[in-house]
Amino acid sequence: HRRYGWPTYNGSFSTDVITLDTQNGAERLLQALIALSPVDMLLGLGSLGAGNGVSAEVIVMDHDLVETLKRVQAGMRVDVETVAFEAMQRVGPGGDFTADDLTLKLLRSGEYYFGGSFDRPSKPGEEIGWYARAHERVQRIAASHRPAVPDAIRRDLERYAAGAIGAVGKYPGD
Repeated sequence: HRRYGWPTYNGSFSTDVITLDTQNGAERLLQALIALSPVDMLLGLGSLGAGNGVSAEVIVMDHDLVETLKRVQAGMRVDVETVAFEAMQRVGPGGDFTADDLTLKLLRSGEYYFGGSFDRPSKPGEEIGWYARAHERVQRIAASHRPAVPDAIRRDLERYAAGAIGAVGKYPGD
């Protein structure tokens, strides 16, 4: 594909599972590994039950998986600064690295990936779960989304869809 300049896609993320359970997660993660290959477009984000259904929350969760894998693919920076021998000497055995300036600098450098909607509570009891966080994110996106399609075109499409839906099950000439 690259040789000829053709765009490529991969129909990953499809799972036969319709429930959001461990099997679904395992299948999605295995499918998400395809995101590490050099494709231009990934299809099937958010699909459930072999593509018979789609969930906005699962689209967000699949996006989180892709972002995480891309971060893994980018690799880790290992150099004098990130190995942090000087910080270890400064803090010493049993010391608190969380307050060290280097720790704070590296946490804000993009080296540590926080992962979109992943649930990372700071205290026990604050957990809400990945799906619930994805739902919150969907609500924020939906509330702020403004369609890029001009109103006149959108109205034409809505009229066309309404006519097509009304014609379902009818024979030509009815």
